[in-house]
Amino acid sequence: MACYAPLDSPFTKVVGVGFAGLPPAGDLDAVEARYAAHGGSASFEISTLADPAVFELLTERGYRLLGFEDVLICDLGAAAASRPGDIAVEVAGDVELWLSIAVESALTPDEIGVAQLDQFSPDVLLSAERAGLDAGAVPYLARVGGRAAGAGSVHLAGEFAQLTGAGTLPAFRRRGVQRELIRRRLHDAERAGARYALVTTQPGSSSQANVRRSGFELAYSRAVLARPV
Repeated sequence: MACYAPLDSPFTKVVGVGFAGLPPAGDLDAVEARYAAHGGSASFEISTLADPAVFELLTERGYRLLGFEDVLICDLGAAAASRPGDIAVEVAGDVELWLSIAVESALTPDEIGVAQLDQFSPDVLLSAERAGLDAGAVPYLARVGGRAAGAGSVHLAGEFAQLTGAGTLPAFRRRGVQRELIRRRLHDAERAGARYALVTTQPGSSSQANVRRSGFELAYSRAVLARPV
């Protein structure tokens, strides 16, 4: 599947390649031509569960490995429960406040583990978060001592819940904000009928450590490849 938003959007990429054999050269030519018509080039996310030959195919076409992302899964029946404390998590009633916390948190990523593959402008981040809400994501806000401290969201689709939009303001990091955001979203997702939760993180990141402590395990990794324009 080839997705296109503005060229600097995190949604502009090709996914799902390599699960039904290798794509014909003509299909790749057509995808590359469409991206080139907009002044950019295709970026591919390839799962480690896909046909390994797809990596050789893309390398021969000039694509280079940029890095990896991990996709983790959790059985909601075994997820860790929330604990009473000074961190309050609520479904965000003030969407604009939630957006401001989510964007500000993303602009100052945690430096633990592998660095993020892409850095986006405030406008791009704001547009991406709004798009997620428009697509049905439920926003959650965490408060510490009554002050807005962190944000997160969840998409529900049948038996699956995808955790997205996670971030904590620098002043409130290392205090368990994301832990409680994760646990509240998992609790609500299970009550809504979901059985499993998914999340994408950078390998070795604080985000990955947080979700692992909440019951997530690695499902697969995916490689990100791109070709210079």
